[in-house]
Amino acid sequence: TAQSNITTATATADITDNDTPLDATFSVSGDGDEDGPGAMTFRVDLSATNNTGSTLTYDLADLGTGSATSVDDYAAFAGAQITVADGAAFGTVTINVVDDDLVEGLEDVDVQITSADAFTTAQSNITTATATADITDNDTPLDATLSVSVDGDEDGPVAMTFRVDLSATNNTGSTLTYD
Repeated sequence: TAQSNITTATATADITDNDTPLDATFSVSGDGDEDGPGAMTFRVDLSATNNTGSTLTYDLADLGTGSATSVDDYAAFAGAQITVADGAAFGTVTINVVDDDLVEGLEDVDVQITSADAFTTAQSNITTATATADITDNDTPLDATLSVSVDGDEDGPVAMTFRVDLSATNNTGSTLTYD
């Protein structure tokens, strides 16, 4: 038999990854409503099913730029996350709305994906990172009627007395002042 000498005992081979990251889109799938109250639902949709074998996790933050106020109009959600389970194509998180007694009209909440863990970042590209949810107010303004309950009199003198009647009880927690 012939003999040979091995001059190089190790070699390095490159493996080209043929997987492309999933696109992740952040959106609102349900606006809030004080009537009920109805919660806001935020959603991450992937461009395909998560087949990574692991859960993808996205951290959320309240940007504080909307017209609604945390705690007064909706539950504070520090530390909120959206997860997309292995085998799923989307994940959601629900943020509760607070039913207050203030007449505010339509308000909004601006939310952003602030980060994802290292695994999630490697597996997905965040294509849309912010979303705005609306909160519909269920309060109606009070109607105020002004009337004179005592007329003035130059001979008295008697001070005039004015009366303000509201269409409903003032439950705003504030004193109403009319000039």
